[in-house]
Amino acid sequence: MVSIKFKTKRDQINGFYELATKGRARGLPNDVFEVAARYLKILDDAGIGYEIVQADDGRVDEFAARPASFEII
Repeated sequence: MVSIKFKTKRDQINGFYELATKGRARGLPNDVFEVAARYLKILDDAGIGYEIVQADDGRVDEFAARPASFEII
């Protein structure tokens, strides 16, 4: 998991939208977001500015590792 901060408010709005629709992100205090390293490509492809606050810490992507807690019928 990587902690990032968007360069501008516009980048934050567009970046969060891109991640919400094509990947996953977790919002943290102080406008910091936590994403799986593989989702950075989504931001790069969209030309959205961000800076890495904390590099990949080696944790398993919690979004992929956590099974669904309910079943869709």
